[in-house]
Amino acid sequence: MSYGNPEYDELMDAWKCELCGKFYRKLTTHMKAHGLSMQKYKEMFGFNRQFVLEGKEIIEKQRVSNKKLNKIKYIKGKEQRAKKGDTRNKDKVRRAQFYEEEHGKKKKDYSPVKIEV
Repeated sequence: MSYGNPEYDELMDAWKCELCGKFYRKLTTHMKAHGLSMQKYKEMFGFNRQFVLEGKEIIEKQRVSNKKLNKIKYIKGKEQRAKKGDTRNKDKVRRAQFYEEEHGKKKKDYSPVKIEV
């Protein structure tokens, strides 16, 4: 290992621990065995603080999981606003009606949309 360059094995999809010499897919959890935080470990060996020392497969699983979670939060937020009587759509309807009265032509249709669960 050269200072600042961690060793990665593509076949194992794992990073080498510079303290014990073994390969791990997720060095962040392995550092607990050495009693170190990732910040201290990265400082000791000159790794970039923002560098992620986890296998590519783990990173991809987390990315997909976070994407699904954010989509679920977005949908649940819409459902909660609809239950509470979301006034945002009502305001848009009022503005569209006012525009139509003032200008004699129809703007966009902002009628409230029912969200099915």
